Order: sequence, then structure tokens, then C-alpha cells
Amino acid sequence: MKYDPAKPGRSVYSLIWIDAPAVVNGLTIAELHRTESVWPAATIFVESGAIVKSLQLTQATILNRTPGPLDLLVNRGTITHLSLSQVRVETPTGPARGAVVRNSGKIEDQNFQQLSAVNSAIEIMEKLNKP
Repeated sequence: MKYDPAKPGRSVYSLIWIDAPAVVNGLTIAELHRTESVWPAATIFVESGAIVKSLQLTQATILNRTPGPLDLLVNRGTITHLSLSQVRVETPTGPARGAVVRNSGKIEDQNFQQLSAVNSAIEIMEKLNKP
């Protein structure tokens, strides 16, 4: 595979990859701190057809030093409840790129506290689906 640091890495290169047909009842992640300078694969990726009933992330920082977009969470599947608390995503130099949440799937319920996006996007509400 040809490496291009200006483009997002494939989902299989994410630090946490949830592939279909997985059904995860609960996933809690705390104290996740990442500084990426090589390849901008998403930190957490939920594939289409995968279901996460409860995803809780607390005290996380993502620092993007790559030339491409680095997302904290990419959701293409279904997340029943998403909770983010004390989360910071930062791109210190160059144009804005990356997002806290990039959602093209379904998020039924959400709870967010103390989110910070520096030179990055917060696309949390983009395609929020309420039951």
C-alpha cells in the first residue's frame, strides 16, 4: 500500500477498530493521549454494520502533527449512547483539519462535557439521528 501522510489512513489502521458485524455492549476508554506525526488514521473507528451500545471516553487528548486530517472518532455504524468528557483535539499548525466526531452513521443519544477543538472541527451534530 502506498503511504500518503496527507490522506487519512484506512480504518484498519485505527488504534481502536470496531468492524461489522460486531455488537459491543459497552466500551469505556479513559486517559487516552495520542500525538501523531506519521499517519493520520482515526483513533476510534466504528464500521458500517457495527453496533456499539455504549461508548464512553473521558480525559482524552489528540495532537495532530501530520499534514492530513486526524479524527478522534469516525462512526459509520450505530452508537446507541455516546459520552465524551474532557476531550481535546488539536492541530497546532497549518490549516484546520480533523474532527472530534465524524459521523455518517447513527448516534441515538449523546452526552458531551468539556470538549475542545483547536484548529479542528466538532462535527458531533452533523448527522445525529434521534429514535
